[in-house]
Amino acid sequence: MTETVPKLSSVIRVVREQPDADDLLFVGQELSAKHLVDGYRAGIFPMELDLEGKELLGWFSPAVRGVFRLKEIGEFPRSELRLHRSLRKVLANFEVRVDCAFSSVVGYCATLRQQGNWISPAYFGHYMDLFDMGIAHSVEAYIGGELVGGLFGVAIGGLFSGESMFHIAPNASKVAFVGLVLILEGLGFELIDGQWSTPHLETLGFVRLDRLSYLSDLGRLTSCTNKVFPPGMRIEKGLWNEAMEEYRRHPEPPIRRL
Repeated sequence: MTETVPKLSSVIRVVREQPDADDLLFVGQELSAKHLVDGYRAGIFPMELDLEGKELLGWFSPAVRGVFRLKEIGEFPRSELRLHRSLRKVLANFEVRVDCAFSSVVGYCATLRQQGNWISPAYFGHYMDLFDMGIAHSVEAYIGGELVGGLFGVAIGGLFSGESMFHIAPNASKVAFVGLVLILEGLGFELIDGQWSTPHLETLGFVRLDRLSYLSDLGRLTSCTNKVFPPGMRIEKGLWNEAMEEYRRHPEPPIRRL
């Protein structure tokens, strides 16, 4: 694969023919903002590879996906937003804003991660392109007007694909995620994709989903009308209770109280 990204139907066919296939499904060479979008629509995402001294592009589809459901989807219930006691205590100290510091969030995600950093200058540029197109978004946590944590990802239809998060202040990335859930739920999104399932994501309420189940519903999710992020979206320090109450009005399941 070089110039084009496989379509969702091709990815599903490979997975059905090779149910025990590794997470790495395809290898290519080129990447652009359009390739990224095509990849999200096909359920695959890229990471740079070094194979036998050659720098290539790997396209991954995890056998076990970490997802957070904002709505009940088919037989799968809505995910539970987990607010542990320590997080609940500090939540009111933060303000959350959307798309006010996208380049800073991506920059922090690239520089603060000591190991496993995949955000090269090329990736940075592609995500800035997607931000300019209104497809990529950041959710930022502030204390006293200072950016102390956040996350970014890509929104297509009813899907938000999370890419990376960072924190400078304790709990700041978790606060950004809580803000993300409340904001996306209010906009009518259905699913947050965390890509690989990890213990950290599971502490936030992510659940495991097998690859074929994820891929089978992806076409419907990404074909929904794109949701518009209104300019100036934020959760101010004094409005967390109101935002939580709005989220709790949806009956299944309630926020865990610890």
